[in-house]
Amino acid sequence: MDKVNFTILEHEEDIIISFSFDEGTEFGISGLIIQRNPKFEGFLNINERGASVTWEDKYDIRLFLDQVNISRKKIRMQTRDHLHDYSFDLSKLPDSEYLNLIEHFRLLNFDNSIHIFNE
Repeated sequence: MDKVNFTILEHEEDIIISFSFDEGTEFGISGLIIQRNPKFEGFLNINERGASVTWEDKYDIRLFLDQVNISRKKIRMQTRDHLHDYSFDLSKLPDSEYLNLIEHFRLLNFDNSIHIFNE
């Protein structure tokens, strides 16, 4: 399981959660990004709404977050298509960063479309 080195959390027009890992891991330094834009989401088709999961890859794939299981030591995320399941170690994060991460998932889930379980 890859260890998250740090997160970048933004809450402006977009709500963004970005995870960064060691170079040479599956997602690397560029990491995995979860993003949502509440302001413009209403203009999208219903099946295009939600928190999108992206990463730097040669393929342009758009996945949507369906479920998050998070505890102080790890996080597991599943996409709506149930084909993608990501698990990461959060033990390197300071407590304050972990608490901010929990808050950002709450903000990201403003419409309760993501099943979030906080252990």
